[in-house]
Amino acid sequence: MRCFPLLLLAALPIACGPVKTITAPIIAERLFNATASQLPQPNGATVYVYEVETNADRYQFQVQVLHNGEEGRTFNFAMSNENGLHGQVSIASQALDTAHAQLNYFSSASYELEEAASVWWSKTIYREITGKGSSYIAMKKPDVLDYGMLNADGTAQIRRTDSLPAIANGKNFLCEYNGDAVAVDAIFAEGSWKGQPVKYAVLRDSAFPLILYMDIGFRIRLRQIWQLDEMPDPLALKTGSVLKYVYMHVDSVAPETYDYVDDTLLIRLNRFDAAGTAGVWALYRKTPEQAIAKGTCLSLFSQGTADFAFWPDPQNYCSSKPAAFNGHCQGWWFCNPLLESLRMPGNLTGFHFNGFSRYETWQIKADESGMFPRRIEISVNGADIPCFAHRIVPAGNMSEAVMEFLPCNANPLLLRWDAGGYQSLWLHSVSNP
Repeated sequence: MRCFPLLLLAALPIACGPVKTITAPIIAERLFNATASQLPQPNGATVYVYEVETNADRYQFQVQVLHNGEEGRTFNFAMSNENGLHGQVSIASQALDTAHAQLNYFSSASYELEEAASVWWSKTIYREITGKGSSYIAMKKPDVLDYGMLNADGTAQIRRTDSLPAIANGKNFLCEYNGDAVAVDAIFAEGSWKGQPVKYAVLRDSAFPLILYMDIGFRIRLRQIWQLDEMPDPLALKTGSVLKYVYMHVDSVAPETYDYVDDTLLIRLNRFDAAGTAGVWALYRKTPEQAIAKGTCLSLFSQGTADFAFWPDPQNYCSSKPAAFNGHCQGWWFCNPLLESLRMPGNLTGFHFNGFSRYETWQIKADESGMFPRRIEISVNGADIPCFAHRIVPAGNMSEAVMEFLPCNANPLLLRWDAGGYQSLWLHSVSNP
């Protein structure tokens, strides 16, 4: 079986093709400093986007943290090269603490690392570089016969250096955090491996020494950090905003005759702030005067409880709650306790769906590359605004139902719901005052 170096085996011939477009240059006017303590610890909402450069190609290497806890750290990875490699890496806590071995080459596979780290240095390497001024890294690559096993690939001797002028601004490494340019505090090291020079820039954080830059014959450079839960609301909703959804469903047009119809759902926000949301909604056929159903929007945030009823179906929105139900009902927004459970191991969450008769468990649906956030566009005041979206599906069955929503805590809004072809709701546009 073939395996590929880090992002692509540099030793193997690379197919010729056009250089892929990578992130635009950082805009200096937007620059502000960010120390390690100002960057959040990686969790299930963290995505790192690296640029990879070989002698013949450029592409992206994306890392999405699935879990970070006492037992270790797990992430998915995906590459935008021609091979489209993707997989998963789990690093045991002892490896994060003490390993000198480092996996820099991947195949489309899953790895459980007990004695090697990847993407991060171990705390021991960081401590030796910052304390003694030198350390070593035992390079690893996948075994060609077993994607889950590693082979030794030589040792790099490294020593600390004050800076790497070609890749940093003094002590700072430049990248983007949630769309803003930042100067991240870094430490630097250089050395040799198999007779060739190697260079590193690593986040100045003894608990999470993230590799920011690495040159070991090919180069990787961190371009973007996406902390999805802390992102601002991309739709910029405010009091007075109007959301327009298209609601497609089966409707009776004559006795024993049924057809698909497209209704329009309008939601007007009479309040939108950190404390919650209130508003009114109306479902109609052709004009707002032809309202089929209407009502009020309930609270945006359901803090303090994960007992949650969710109504994407506007025709049956919020029926009477049973006396035993002490949770929250919401129409078209998720609650933050629900989102937190999606970012824990297993990526599962549960809620009462369109009523109180059944409790459903849903899970995040990765795209073809194994990554969770998807990019979509929503029309806001006539302009298409790029957004990230999480997609979730019912867990443990073959249902074709799917939902997509904004992953940010500031506005976890439902963007699309499809019940499997016979009923769907999708956000058409937003009008902000």
